[in-house]
Amino acid sequence: MKEPTGPDAQCPETHGSGGPQTDLRSRTEARLKEQEEGAPANAGEAGLLHELRVRLMELEIQNEELRASRAEMERLGRRSCDLFDFAPVGYFSLEPDGAIIQANRAGASLLSLESAALKGTLFGAYVAEADRPVFESFLKQTFATEDRQTCAVAMAGKDGPGVFVQIVAALSPDKRECRAVVEDVTAHRRMEEALRHEQVLFRSLAGAIPDDIYFKDRQSRFIRINDTLAKLFGLRDPAQAIGRTDFDFFTEEHARQAFDDEQRIMSTGSTLVGIEEKETWPDGHVTWASTTKVPLRDARGNITGMVGISRDITEQKRMGEALAEQAETYRALFSTAFDGVIEADEHLHIVDANRVYCRLLGYTRMELLGRRIHDIEGNETQEQVKHHLQQMRRDGGGRFETRHRAKDGRLIDLEFNVTYIPNRGRFIAFCQDLSERKRAAEASQDTPADARADKGKPA
Repeated sequence: MKEPTGPDAQCPETHGSGGPQTDLRSRTEARLKEQEEGAPANAGEAGLLHELRVRLMELEIQNEELRASRAEMERLGRRSCDLFDFAPVGYFSLEPDGAIIQANRAGASLLSLESAALKGTLFGAYVAEADRPVFESFLKQTFATEDRQTCAVAMAGKDGPGVFVQIVAALSPDKRECRAVVEDVTAHRRMEEALRHEQVLFRSLAGAIPDDIYFKDRQSRFIRINDTLAKLFGLRDPAQAIGRTDFDFFTEEHARQAFDDEQRIMSTGSTLVGIEEKETWPDGHVTWASTTKVPLRDARGNITGMVGISRDITEQKRMGEALAEQAETYRALFSTAFDGVIEADEHLHIVDANRVYCRLLGYTRMELLGRRIHDIEGNETQEQVKHHLQQMRRDGGGRFETRHRAKDGRLIDLEFNVTYIPNRGRFIAFCQDLSERKRAAEASQDTPADARADKGKPA
């Protein structure tokens, strides 16, 4: 096989297919062709001259490319410097002892110094004294392993508490320094502390309040309950209720009503406030609760569940029913008593009167309601009536005789037995008509003594 001769023999790298040299050669010859068009050909030295021109042109093209590459590298370098300097987080290069090699503007700002003033100073000196052991351990671990390390420390402030920062660091490729990203997390830290404080307050309240507090998801499943409700359900731990429903603790009667109410609340966004719920339990006993339920929303306002608070009102309910029964009994006695009965308030206004008293005076009940006692009093003045009632208020009641004026003006002799009820501020007075008795007594006094004696003898 023959060796190549001529100019091509000295430049074997310009031959072959593909590669940068082939591309460079093609571009060079294209440019020379443009420059040599119209030039006379010289057979003797044309080939050598052409090759020299190709070489020269290649060098020029290479220089142009080098200059363009250098300009691009400078542009990228400036861009990298800008990204480094104007990053919103602090960038530090640290030596094994924590000495600062380099810091960007954000990092210098965290330490309240200029970047140039930080070089050679110990980063640990800017950490709050209480957290320095944490930082030193973190730095030692960073240089001892190739894994990325993280820590959170408080920085020392000039005039008070400094900021809280999170540091993420890793070794450089040559392992002679570490690169650290330092981010101010003060706002996040304070939000976490506020949230923890709110959680402590809620747990304290939920644990101490005697009411039942519960949270449910969209399917009315418990996601959290307080200790009071857990005890009512017979659970050792409130967490045992998570994922369960009212159907697991109550009868179908109550559980179905509660479920329907909650689904309506979550589908419409409405609320239930202070409703009375009848709770029926599997063993047959019944309790009553005053319940408030409202939708539970996320940060975007979407309904994710509901929260409820229920107060046991079973005892109040029973007392109310007992009082209602007593009131019904009192009303029955009031209405059917053989004696006249009136009820008056602290200001001596009649607030009720039974049929017997109304019949005695000839008034209807509605005509008597609101009248003052001294308006129908026939013996005593207004001041005497007030004094008499003050005495009964002090003594708790009294028994006396007086006269009341009927609607037609007649004076009716009445005997009163009055009881004062302090907690209601009411006077309850029972009265009997003495008219017949007094007429009989007066008639007896008008009859001669011998006639009375004869009247008593047998015929």
